[in-house]
Amino acid sequence: MTIFLDFDGVFTTDHSWATEDDRIDRKAFACLATMLEQQRCQIVVTSTWRSGHSLDELREILSPLDAEVIGVTPVLSNRGEEVIAWIATHPVGDQYLVIDDEVAEIRPYIDDDHIVHVQDGFTKGGFQATHLERALALLARWSESVCD
Repeated sequence: MTIFLDFDGVFTTDHSWATEDDRIDRKAFACLATMLEQQRCQIVVTSTWRSGHSLDELREILSPLDAEVIGVTPVLSNRGEEVIAWIATHPVGDQYLVIDDEVAEIRPYIDDDHIVHVQDGFTKGGFQATHLERALALLARWSESVCD
């Protein structure tokens, strides 16, 4: 399974930007780690951080998550197009999830049953228990279908 992962608003927040040297909100990052402990996934970075950091740097940032970072989406006109372009050239099928705090430009391209909207994440603490619940519920559908 593949996770298309944004950073800002998901695991970097206004609080972490103001107080942390590495800008990572520890609670949000721990919640993401819990998700990946319960459901093994590969990560594709969709964050704008992909423009200012190499793939190796992004892997280092995400290394505490203990998940394989397999790439970054191309830089196109919007996030929805970027995810679709990546899917078109990689064998993902429909077993993927987009985790982002800004989904308006994603929804025209991706169904809601593939999106975890971290609404107002930048100002409200990023990826939290409610987002974890939704992500695990969505990911469980694919685990069940593989095992049936």
